[in-house]
Amino acid sequence: MNDYLRAFFRSPLAIGVVSGTTILAVAAALTGLIPIPIVIPLYTAVTATAIATILSSKAGARVILKEQDRARSERDAMILEEISQTRKRLSMVRIENEAVRRDIEKIVLAAGMYLESCAEGNPRDPFVEEAVRNAENAVRTYLRLSDARAVHQMLTEDRHSSKLSGNAAGSVPGNATEPGILASLADSLQKTAREIGERLALPEGGLEDSHTRLDQMNAHRELEE
Repeated sequence: MNDYLRAFFRSPLAIGVVSGTTILAVAAALTGLIPIPIVIPLYTAVTATAIATILSSKAGARVILKEQDRARSERDAMILEEISQTRKRLSMVRIENEAVRRDIEKIVLAAGMYLESCAEGNPRDPFVEEAVRNAENAVRTYLRLSDARAVHQMLTEDRHSSKLSGNAAGSVPGNATEPGILASLADSLQKTAREIGERLALPEGGLEDSHTRLDQMNAHRELEE
């Protein structure tokens, strides 16, 4: 009920009714046509009656539904723009490991196909959107850890002499944990790409002839290679 009323009071019709009765009340008070002690309760009664009449009518219901649709479309557009920006940031990531880089490219491609699907009128899929966000978080975590290791190694080398630096380089973690972190990142990205592909392959994600969107994604990747 609260959402129903909020949608109504955000509508142009409700704003117009309240604004109109307010202007009339102020004009009546300023011109002295109606005593101020009477203006306030009269204004309240007239406004409440007008709003109640509209809410109980079909016109009021249509206004509310239209406002709810407008608010939903606005929210959807904001979320899709966020996903578009996330996709753009992922596309700009540079990682030397080829397997991880290919996984990121697959997610970027899948996210692009999802955005295209939504632009064509298909409904949003919060699961896909969350998967894209998680992919970016995983990549950021990896890059942050890589930067921390690089800084640690640089400071260690600067702090020691050439001989000691050589000994320290052998004892400092350096890239020792790199394979494990890369493997974890690769697993996460592969899972994300697979899950997004599966969601896009559903009928509501869009079918074209006998090819699912997952087929299209794989075919597109093969052409790029």
